[in-house]
Amino acid sequence: MSLCFFVGFPGNLTVLILRPNWQQLSRLTQCLMMNLAFSDLLCLATLPVWIYDEFYGWTLGIVACKIVTFLVYCSIYSSLLTITALSVQRYMQFSPSNLY
Repeated sequence: MSLCFFVGFPGNLTVLILRPNWQQLSRLTQCLMMNLAFSDLLCLATLPVWIYDEFYGWTLGIVACKIVTFLVYCSIYSSLLTITALSVQRYMQFSPSNLY
């Protein structure tokens, strides 16, 4: 989990800050990519809490547990819906009916 955090967190943060080579992408694609990077960043931000939990047990209380779990589920569902929307948008953009 720590490897995912140390690689994924700076990587998604870099994508949010630099937005490399996005000039050729449509505005909708840029928004979806930003949303995907942000939702992944939100999920990765909770990893230190889960790492601490694995070593020492949950000591933060039931409310903190529910809040962190809620954030993880929201970010995972947001990532899935964003990838689905990106796939549909790309399919509609490059479908064979648009080639003729």
